[in-house]
Amino acid sequence: MLHTSCNPTQGASLNGIDFGSGAESANAQSDLSAVFAGLVRRAQTYGSPIPAALGSTTRYPGVYTSPTYMVLDAQLNLDAQGDSNAVWVFVR
Repeated sequence: MLHTSCNPTQGASLNGIDFGSGAESANAQSDLSAVFAGLVRRAQTYGSPIPAALGSTTRYPGVYTSPTYMVLDAQLNLDAQGDSNAVWVFVR
């Protein structure tokens, strides 16, 4: 699997096992599709995009978007507020 910032036309390297189009790949694709569908159903939690620099901030469970790359330039605190099922989603 390539990171979303990789451009396969510029070449990519694989450090691991390439399962090609076998059952493992089909299962992984199915799992990825399910995760993506779940993320799409989540609305942005906070009304406006967050700043690119996330360091020295506290974020609560929710969906966060940014029009640019997000940068961890210092500690980012994720506060679940006691919810053991808390989820944070950061999307560019």
